[in-house]
Amino acid sequence: MTLVDDRPREAPVPLVTWQAVVRANEPSSNPTRARYRTVKGHGRATEGVRVQRRADGRAQGTDTVHSVLGVIAAYARRAQLEELSEALLDEARILEERYAHAVGSLEEGDSQAEADLYREMSSATLEALRAHESGWSSILAYAVVTSADARSAHIEEVEAEGDLGGLDLPRALLDYWSISDGDGLWLFCEIRQSSAIFEVLPTARSQVERLERQAFLRSVRPERDEAERERVRRLAETGAVGRRSVRRPA
Repeated sequence: MTLVDDRPREAPVPLVTWQAVVRANEPSSNPTRARYRTVKGHGRATEGVRVQRRADGRAQGTDTVHSVLGVIAAYARRAQLEELSEALLDEARILEERYAHAVGSLEEGDSQAEADLYREMSSATLEALRAHESGWSSILAYAVVTSADARSAHIEEVEAEGDLGGLDLPRALLDYWSISDGDGLWLFCEIRQSSAIFEVLPTARSQVERLERQAFLRSVRPERDEAERERVRRLAETGAVGRRSVRRPA
């Protein structure tokens, strides 16, 4: 087994969507707005940062993104590490408050501002993680992809003292984040009786032109999925687009 000598130096992608927060807290539930309100209502998620949602280059309402530390806090809670979970949620709140204005005011097309913010948030995320390394190292593994084929990908853990070693994962777990050979990732594994649940987070590389930056930008400016676009088209056919409505807060 080949191990990387250095300790982890790359943070997970710094921002995630609210759906990722719901999935991390309730992996067996669909990430609906109702479940999101429940997770927040129980104090298991931060308030997040409101951002413009865009479709076809135009602003189409708002959405909410979160520090990835909130996802790792959910992993800690699932592992019954309540103190670590609360500490990571506090770190997530601090980062969201620190960068809320910068994230919310990003101008579309300002690639330099996006790159600078990406680097700064990635560095701050890694710094916060390192402050709690003795806790999260028991639930997360940092690994690199050493080979992959159409069905599976082989990863090798970075640190020799870890429990993961070498492992084969379904390729689909990596394809969601466009992770490929040579890329790093963070892996959470939860054992439930005879089952194992694996969850993958991509690393945030300093080379912001890479696919991890695209994941970051999807979080900063999430676009409507096909189901949402179809809902808007149906509203347009009834003449309802543009009408004011009262909605419960997310």
